[in-house]
Amino acid sequence: MEKKSFKGLITKIIIIFVLGILTTMYFFSMDKDTKKDKTSEIEYSRVCEFRNDVALASNRTMYVTASALNVRSGAGVKYKKVGLLKKNNSVTVTGTTKNGWSKIKFKGKTAYVSSKYLTTKKAQKKTVKPLEVPKGLKIVCQKGVTTEQKNKLITKFKKLPKNIKEEFIEDKWEINMIKGSLYSYNRDFGKTAIARIEYNNKKMFFSMKDNAIEEAFFHEFGHFIDSMRIRWFFDFMSSRNPFTKAMKKEVKHISYKPAKKDSREFFAEVYHISMERPKEAKKYYPKTLKLIQQRIKDHK
Repeated sequence: MEKKSFKGLITKIIIIFVLGILTTMYFFSMDKDTKKDKTSEIEYSRVCEFRNDVALASNRTMYVTASALNVRSGAGVKYKKVGLLKKNNSVTVTGTTKNGWSKIKFKGKTAYVSSKYLTTKKAQKKTVKPLEVPKGLKIVCQKGVTTEQKNKLITKFKKLPKNIKEEFIEDKWEINMIKGSLYSYNRDFGKTAIARIEYNNKKMFFSMKDNAIEEAFFHEFGHFIDSMRIRWFFDFMSSRNPFTKAMKKEVKHISYKPAKKDSREFFAEVYHISMERPKEAKKYYPKTLKLIQQRIKDHK
């Protein structure tokens, strides 16, 4: 009897020991699975957060830092201009390109602007002090034209040759700064005009909406330099044979389309280039530039 009870005791101990091991293994595996689940949840949460960050990054509001920023149909300067944004204008960026352009929503359509002129913070408006208008210069500003825009025009005017400035003032010419488009101001100006010169009325017009001070100020003064009033008519150097000969040799470099066929436009555009990008003018239009410089001397 003692042997049987002893064997039974041993058997019970073995069974309890085995059950203990099995139970421990079960709970250990459960704990491991729970940890996996928690890790998966954390990783899933991180993935979700990352995806949310991407979504936010591709649909964020940004602000223009340039005084005037061209909006284009594609990601590059070779694409057509479809509009213009001003400093502090907000845009919704929907994506970026590898070549440094931002994809935006513009008037309900997809367009592109240079990313280097965008920021996430809106600049605070600073008080702009008006520059002193050169004595005798008449500038007429339409309501809505800013002090900053007028300052830009005055700065450009001061860069003109001294004798050209003096003649412009002495001959009582007038500069008109138009807030909107020139076409909305006067339908006779044409839909695409951003600046205009009227010889007989002695007036120049510049559209602030179309950034004409940057794009066309020196171009219009090129027309002024090209023309000289002789009694009752105007004489244009651009219509003379020496100039048209120079134009034929150098016009292939010009990108402004009207200047490719019209000698007056070619004269004005080369003068614009000489004032904004002098190295380019010397390289591609040396003969034309020499004739323009001679014309400036003739105005003395």
